[in-house]
Amino acid sequence: RIEPGEIASVLTHHPTVTQAVVITHDDRPGHKHLVAYIVPTDDESPDPATLRTHVAEKLPDYMVPSAVMVLDQLPLTVNGKLDRRALPTPEFGASEAVRRPQNATEHTLCGLFAEVLGLPDVGTNQNFFDLGGHSLLATRLVARVRAVFDVELGVRALFEAPTVSALAHRLSSGDTGRALDVLLPLRSTGSAPPLFCVHPAGGISWPYAGLVPYVDPSCPVYGVQARALAGADRTPATVREMAADYVEQIRTVQPVGPYRLLGWSFGGLVAHAMATELQEQGESVELLVMLDSAPTERLTTEDIPEFSEQDMLGFLLGAVGGDTDGIPEGELTPEETAELLRDRGAPVDLLLDAETFRGLRACFEQTPRLQTTHVPGLFRGDVVFFAATLGVPGRAQEPLVPAEAWRPYVSGDIDVHDVECEHHGMMQPQPLSEIGPALSEILRRLG
Repeated sequence: RIEPGEIASVLTHHPTVTQAVVITHDDRPGHKHLVAYIVPTDDESPDPATLRTHVAEKLPDYMVPSAVMVLDQLPLTVNGKLDRRALPTPEFGASEAVRRPQNATEHTLCGLFAEVLGLPDVGTNQNFFDLGGHSLLATRLVARVRAVFDVELGVRALFEAPTVSALAHRLSSGDTGRALDVLLPLRSTGSAPPLFCVHPAGGISWPYAGLVPYVDPSCPVYGVQARALAGADRTPATVREMAADYVEQIRTVQPVGPYRLLGWSFGGLVAHAMATELQEQGESVELLVMLDSAPTERLTTEDIPEFSEQDMLGFLLGAVGGDTDGIPEGELTPEETAELLRDRGAPVDLLLDAETFRGLRACFEQTPRLQTTHVPGLFRGDVVFFAATLGVPGRAQEPLVPAEAWRPYVSGDIDVHDVECEHHGMMQPQPLSEIGPALSEILRRLG
């Protein structure tokens, strides 16, 4: 939970600040930022970066303002109250010494970053995700960079090099990254145990980039992606086989526990299977988070639902932040599919080369069979469960599954957090503004 008054109180305890107020600024729909306006003491000129560091030392990372604005005095109404309308427009990223571009490549990239983020200017040392970037904007930026520089750039490159200077170095070195590897480093630095985020039915983990700004910088974040994305014939026979493979992969990054796992939708089922696999191997799992995930329905093979093109499109659009309303019924040609995704905001040049699209289809086609034939084991520990209260688009507007459906498969408590969103949209900016701070607080308590 974000308390602007608490943030302002911390700021006023800094010796360079005499007054402070913190507000939520909405620069465009779904993009909210915390902005601090401060009045300095008479003999001091406070540094915004120092003030953000001061807040970060006292409060969770998600409560650190995106911008700190220094004013001579706070604007007041005739009644002596804060005049919010008179507060100046915040300058995001002004909290650090902004470095200007040094060459033509950096200059062009600065323009592309600013264009996609909707900002007037971006420095070469400013982090794309700290400035409000998320998975949809990341794919849009990569699409623009690919078009302007005529390079085969992967989304992974931006996750690993989220500043202009770092990305420019990647372009000059030719290391443009692969976005479909099993392990996708969303943030590879930090001394704390990593958070591993398991893909939903579509197999991609790019949407989890929206969680990164909420997670303390000491915690690395990795996406776990389906092998089918790199080849439609590389599909596991069971959830247990998939989980064992993913456990082997994450142990290349973190050889021993304690482990932290998170999964959305089908990814929650796999994360649970990974947790039980790790425990069977004698490892500790200190965090298991599931986002609107359903356990096995114990159906027979005759009861397995047919694959729906609309289901795939809805989840894919939801994953990258596109419009999921009113997807047309009936079979679509590849060209119609590409046009629909492009019109709804999905960067099809990144998602729909022939091999990737075959992999996406393979992921969606295998998911019902894997889920309905899997009987979860018993996870010995507590679970954090985020429930999408608006259900699945086009179906009954009720939660996909009650969290208590997991009771036979969890020995500890199930901590439920309701999120007012649809199942497909949990990684979009508004739901993330609820999920992110709650997850950040959970990780903070773990240490």
